[in-house]
Amino acid sequence: MPWILFVLLGCGAVATSQVVQGVMADQEHRLVVGHANEGASYLASTMAGLASRLTLADQLITSGNPRVDALRAVGGGLPITAVRATTAGYVIDVDPSRAAGSPTSEAETALLHRSATEHGVVSTMVADGADHRLVFGFASGTSGYLQALPLKPTTPLATPLFRDLDGQVYAARSADPAQLVFTSAPLGLRRHGPVVTQLTTVGAYRWYVVVSARHPLVGGLASRMPRLLLIGGLLAALLLATVVGLLTRSQRLKAARRAAEAANASKSEFLSRMSHELRTPLNAVLGFAQLLQLDDLDEHQQESVHQILRGGRHLLDLINEVLEITRIESGNLSLSPEPVRLSEVVREVVELAQPLAAHADVTLVDETTGDVHVRADRQRLKQVLLNLTSNAIKYNRPHGSVRIHCDALDEERWRIAVTDTGIGIAAHDRSRVFTPFDRLGVEQTGIEGTGIGLSLSKRLAEAMDGELGMASVEGEGSTFWIELAGSEHAIADDDDDHADALPALVGRRTVLYIEDNPTNLRLIERALERAGDVDVIASMQGSLGVELAVEHRPALVLLDLHLPDTSGETVLQRLRSDPRTAAIPVVVLTADASPGVLDRVRSLGAAACLSKPADLGALRRLLDEHMLVSS
Repeated sequence: MPWILFVLLGCGAVATSQVVQGVMADQEHRLVVGHANEGASYLASTMAGLASRLTLADQLITSGNPRVDALRAVGGGLPITAVRATTAGYVIDVDPSRAAGSPTSEAETALLHRSATEHGVVSTMVADGADHRLVFGFASGTSGYLQALPLKPTTPLATPLFRDLDGQVYAARSADPAQLVFTSAPLGLRRHGPVVTQLTTVGAYRWYVVVSARHPLVGGLASRMPRLLLIGGLLAALLLATVVGLLTRSQRLKAARRAAEAANASKSEFLSRMSHELRTPLNAVLGFAQLLQLDDLDEHQQESVHQILRGGRHLLDLINEVLEITRIESGNLSLSPEPVRLSEVVREVVELAQPLAAHADVTLVDETTGDVHVRADRQRLKQVLLNLTSNAIKYNRPHGSVRIHCDALDEERWRIAVTDTGIGIAAHDRSRVFTPFDRLGVEQTGIEGTGIGLSLSKRLAEAMDGELGMASVEGEGSTFWIELAGSEHAIADDDDDHADALPALVGRRTVLYIEDNPTNLRLIERALERAGDVDVIASMQGSLGVELAVEHRPALVLLDLHLPDTSGETVLQRLRSDPRTAAIPVVVLTADASPGVLDRVRSLGAAACLSKPADLGALRRLLDEHMLVSS
């Protein structure tokens, strides 16, 4: 679009320039023609004056007074040197260099004879070697008269008539060099603009006049106007096209940004909805399976429940990891980079992975030493190292070992590595290690896994400005590492995160559960029945839940965020803003476990937030904390 506009405006500028140039050229031509006409008029009047002087000379001569002084008096100041009688008439000589009594040339004689047959002054150029004379002839009665003027026709003649012009005058009907009378510039020179040629009447003959302007007669500015218009028009077109292009690009960028923001919002909404829709049925599966596990079941029933919990938790892990990768790719991953003491994170990872190592008969060794700090999100770094350590244990051999160690790459970066003595990875499979859902053929070995942990870990490392890599020798083992930037200072752990927790309400044994899913309601009711003297009040609408909270003053409120009449966040705000319910602890129990949602409900005053599927053990600990229920 901008270039099309530039072309159109450029064409308009060219057309305008051409039109103005045409107008200027026409005006220039008119002025040159006008000056040429002035020159022709001057020549015609000169010839008329010459004829008058020759007539007066005829009167003097015929009256018997052919003296030179008398002829000078009527000759208009011409330097008459002699009057010579010939067979055809008289010759009035105005050439000072010509001696008195010089013979009349054949050309002069012929001109005198022609004057007898012509009406008016006749003329010709006579060349005698290097000398040139302009000879005029005039017939009066029975006598003919000649007036000869010496000329140097090729020498430029300065005259006011041709002040602004270059002109050549020929005593002939064409530009015959032999008949050149005079020139105001070197022969053939054309300085500017059009060349005007015309025939003008000089006595009885027609003379050829060539005229061109020495400089623009319309004026310097006017003559440059077409070029200025062209240059200015093209510059204006380029400027306007550039501005339009920038505005168009800006609009496109804004539209693209709005589209990206809308797409990002859609992704966030999709993640929230998918998290809720997938976790809700899993909440029932895992929750009731945990309740069954607490019942008095025989061995086969316990094995069935174990398989249900095992499969459900595997599916939950898969959902969590897929949603986590999707958050990273959509830019919705929330990170809190800070200086992290590496030894503390590794110690926590070892404590969490030790039961798995003991079960697999693998020795887990922490070789990190020194006060090393790296810049990372503490929870995400722990997640990556735990995943690498779990893989090193799962894909190890009996009586094998796993070492966690760190090395300084340079003054600013550290490499934290997990080395195992397992089966290793074949060379042709190493390019697929970080491919999601590709387990490199071990899915048939009975080793649990989703095939997405390494892909997620790699993305988390990159999100923390780090790098995840590996090296392996088939049959001997593998080393996976994460490289991170070092940090000088660690932030002290905050052990008082819950120092301002709401006080336990002794004697309050009522729990209000605001939830619109009957299955989830029944699960919590069954779980709380085992907690002791606890009454559960259920509400499937948010507004009714607020009224029940005001009326019954429960010891604890369990709140779902997705309700049919209002949002759970609105319910939480109403409970916190009402003095009668402001002190009641509210625990959000939701299937939307995205970090943004969890942070938002905590900022609104939630005492805790549990994600579905609910861990009944974690729920029991919340009851112990906020209701002082005896174990």
